[in-house]
Amino acid sequence: MLCLGVLPAQTAPLISTVGQEIALGDNLNGEVCRLRRTTSPKSAKDATRQDFGIFCEGWTQSSGFIVSFTADPKFNPIDHLTKGDFAGQMTNRLAECSPAAASKVAERLAGAVRFCRRRDGGWPVVVTSASANGRGYVFEMLPTNVPLAERAVEAIATNKGVVIKQAPRTVLIQQFETTMNISATQFGVGDIGAVRTLTLLGEEELVAARYVAAERAWGKALEILQRVFGAQHPDTGRPMANMARAMFWQGRITEADELLKRAEPLVKRSRRAGDFPEWLAYRSGIERRLGHDEAALALGEQALERRRELQQAASRQPGGSARAPYASSVAHSALELARDYTASGRYKDAIGAIEQSLRNYSLAYGETHPQIGWTYHQQAAAYLGLGDLVHARDAAAKALTMHDYLYGDGPAVFLDAVLAGRIAVREQRTEQALDYFRRAVRSAQASPQIVLRPSGWLSSYMDLLSAGSGGPAEAFNAAQLVRGGVTDEAIRAMAARAAADEPEIAAVVRTLQDAQARVADLRGRLAEEQRKKPAERNPQDMPRLSA
Repeated sequence: MLCLGVLPAQTAPLISTVGQEIALGDNLNGEVCRLRRTTSPKSAKDATRQDFGIFCEGWTQSSGFIVSFTADPKFNPIDHLTKGDFAGQMTNRLAECSPAAASKVAERLAGAVRFCRRRDGGWPVVVTSASANGRGYVFEMLPTNVPLAERAVEAIATNKGVVIKQAPRTVLIQQFETTMNISATQFGVGDIGAVRTLTLLGEEELVAARYVAAERAWGKALEILQRVFGAQHPDTGRPMANMARAMFWQGRITEADELLKRAEPLVKRSRRAGDFPEWLAYRSGIERRLGHDEAALALGEQALERRRELQQAASRQPGGSARAPYASSVAHSALELARDYTASGRYKDAIGAIEQSLRNYSLAYGETHPQIGWTYHQQAAAYLGLGDLVHARDAAAKALTMHDYLYGDGPAVFLDAVLAGRIAVREQRTEQALDYFRRAVRSAQASPQIVLRPSGWLSSYMDLLSAGSGGPAEAFNAAQLVRGGVTDEAIRAMAARAAADEPEIAAVVRTLQDAQARVADLRGRLAEEQRKKPAERNPQDMPRLSA
């Protein structure tokens, strides 16, 4: 057998302090891994307890853990995996666990094993327990890393170094493949690391209102999960639903509607208890945009109630609390419900839901999270609907200040500035309204993701410019940013305002109108091609239309 490292007698001492690590070699997927001593939890009662993580290329976080602890002479590995504190923790973290079965760890330590799936992501894991010389050992590991975990346990148990060699297909690996009916190399650490990273990125991009980037991140995560687990795997539902959410905020309602319907049966079968309530909240937004106010409210209320139940159940668990993710999910549903209430004209109910959202977001994240900025934004919209302009102005200013600090010019600041400008118009604060609208235009210029469409605020802006010193030149600067969904009537209105002083601008705006109509036609034809079956497509049409 080829030895790629050094013999045990020549290796450095075993890990003795937190942060130290040693090489373990390659896992079954060829990813280079190392064993690192990690901090034991403060709640640990065993003063001799030692915690370790296995870190592999492709992911900066630990892909599995090993714990060494003092074992009672009557220690029973099967009982350890089925009864007591550790088994209870497994129930919270894992699902679909096989019955505990006897096995061999590192081919020599009598132990027990269970094969489970992580609730978060559905990834298969191997959980083992064993003991030797008065010490107990337990690890929870991705299948590809199991031989390395066994190697590490052997080294810790014998206080000898690690011989780096090709990862063997141990008894545990054979049991896993027989029980789960999948290969231990079906996915690597890099796959789970990429999905976790893309998921976090997708969430952050959604909160920042960078919806094109959010759709791209969630789409890549979905591609990996479908490649590893198949298109109908329940854990593909959440990235699919979040892709739909990103499409929704881009104004692509039909696409979002269709994708969300595809996600429904998947999230209903998901191991993550929060996936279906999250889907309900997103579905509520679709129904709201479609003008189905009663359906939107019913879905929004159902989502909030289910998330409250999860929050309460978590708080009843030993050591549980109402903090994130449950507080944040309750806050999100309360915010979505506030949007439903606002859309149906129930502004006082919206204010109550917003207060609940603010409490829970603050509990989950503190006082400076960008989602709190979006809650202030919705609060301003609700107060504007009530006609309470003083409170609307205050809430809009909070949202704009927070998002400006976090993001600078971009989609979030654009939306906040537009709302603040609308409120200023209602209060007849002309100069402040112009300043806010100019800030919105600057944000649109700074971000290619902002789709600027004719709307009430643009008309107000043009009217203010016409009455003030900005004149047609500044009006045209705003008009030329308009793209996507521009109507003939709106373009003519802009042209008329500009042409009142400078007729040549009207001709330029008409040229812009013609170009927008051409773009709309091409996009429609491209969509028709994409809906065709692959065999029916002309291979030359799609690249030509896209170009």
